[in-house]
Parts: sequence; C-alpha cells; structure tokens
Amino acid sequence: MSPGTPPSIFAGKLHEFLTCRAVARSLDGKAIDNASAKFFEELALKCVLRSMASGTLEIWQLQLLFQELPTLLTLKYPTVAEIKKACIQIIPQLMQQARMQNAWRRYHQYNYLLKMLKSIE
Repeated sequence: MSPGTPPSIFAGKLHEFLTCRAVARSLDGKAIDNASAKFFEELALKCVLRSMASGTLEIWQLQLLFQELPTLLTLKYPTVAEIKKACIQIIPQLMQQARMQNAWRRYHQYNYLLKMLKSIE
C-alpha cells in the first residue's frame, strides 16, 4: 500500500480489512516472527483508515467499525489516532442523517459514541 494507491482499492472492503486485522492479532505471540504479525496488523489498520477516507462506506460497514472501535483504540499504533479522528469527523454526519430520518435511538447512540471518543485522550 502506497500513498498513491487508488481509493477504489479500499472502497467497500472494510469488513475484509477488519478481518485481516483480527487474524494478524490472533497470530501475535503465536507466530515465529512476531514483527510480521505486528506489520500486518498495522497495515490492516492503515487500510481501514484509507477505506474510511474513500468516503464510500455504507452504514453497516461503519456500524461494524464502531463495534470494533473499543478494541482498536487499545492498540498502540499511530494509525489508531487517525482512525479516531476520522470517526469524530464522520459521526456528526451520521447523527444528522439519523435526525433527518427520525431515527432517534441511532442518533443518541452516535451522540454517545462521539462524546466517548472526544473524552479519550
């Protein structure tokens, strides 16, 4: 993955990237080369971030990401902070959409998540 990788490579593949991250995480400590597992885990996180930046994620993909967010936030990679910032930018848009659809439960869930993310240093 390079900075010039076309966004279409990442579009709609958030589920695959999260799965790759989980597989890399499960290899951590079990693989002969622990550095390789960490490399692939960080690469998967970068792909998650690029997928978010592509702007083509659907609601179900974002919900999947939000479910994994507590686990992701515990990781010690620089990309995690960028994912957190991207979520903080995306959530107000989702709140607006939920409000327009009178989906108040979802609106309050997003609001809670946004407040939680902002409170984490």
